[in-house]
Order: sequence, then structure tokens, then C-alpha cells
Amino acid sequence: PRRALVCVPEDAPPYASTGQRHEAWLEYVERVILFLAERTRGRMLGLFTNRIVLQRVGERLAPSFRALGLPFYWQGMPGLRKEEIIPLFRRQTESVLLGLDTFWYGVDFPGETCEYVVIPKLPYGPLDPYLYAQMARMGRAQQRNRIYMPQALSMFRQGCGRLLRSEQDRG
Repeated sequence: PRRALVCVPEDAPPYASTGQRHEAWLEYVERVILFLAERTRGRMLGLFTNRIVLQRVGERLAPSFRALGLPFYWQGMPGLRKEEIIPLFRRQTESVLLGLDTFWYGVDFPGETCEYVVIPKLPYGPLDPYLYAQMARMGRAQQRNRIYMPQALSMFRQGCGRLLRSEQDRG
């Protein structure tokens, strides 16, 4: 706890999956990522839960990062596979990487490479037939608290774990 600071912005618009509210949320996420990247000169990992959202944010932010002169990568970007992006991000301390599921766990970016993690949306995971059945059986609120919340918290911990990989890391 003394080596990490967790911030939750109070001015964020509510998440919406479609429509004008979704556009407002996307623009907010883009502004926050760019704002933080400018001030920190990179060293940032953004963890997303949706490939389409990640693609849109990556494509829309790429020109701004080029203008800043900061290396900017995102999972699924044209011309680079995930396996090629990881070593590039590790080598370039002043860079930004946006990724999906596989970047929430199982990757190691020790030291200055990753001092900031941005999580735009809690990782509740996709609805599947089992979860719909549980929702019908337990009710919407109970299902969310007993099934989704533990999964989301576990994934959130994994995402935060990208920051603190050794005794010397901070984030």
C-alpha cells in the first residue's frame, strides 16, 4: 500500500455500451490516457476489457502520441503481434501500451517500464449462458454480487499486480 497510489476519478461519465453516452465515455478515457501520458512521459499500461473499444481508442490516440513523440502500442495494432509489442514496451521506458485480457496477467514489466496502470472499466467479463441461468435463479443483484464481483475483483487485483512486481517497484 505504501508503494502504490490508487485514484478513481469522480468526473468520469457513466459507462454505456452504445450511443452518445458511450461516445462521451470513450472521449473521457482518451483524454485521461493522453493527459497522464503527457505528464508521466509514458511508463503506462492501459488494461481494457473489450477489443473493439481498445481498437477505437488506439486508432484515435495514435496521432496524438506521434505528435508528442511518445512510442504508443496497442494490442491488435496493424503490423505488430502481441509477442512483438511486449519486448518493445519493455525496452522503451517512455512508452504507452494498451492491452486486453492477456496483459491483465502473465506479463512482467518490472521497474520503470510500468509505473502507471489505467483501467478504464472494471473487468466484469462477458455474460454467458451459465451466468444468465444464475441470474434467473438468484436474481440480478445477488448474481452480480456473488458471481461477477469476485471475478471482477480477482481480475482487478491481477491488473494492479502489473505495477508491483518486486520490492523496488512503485506505481
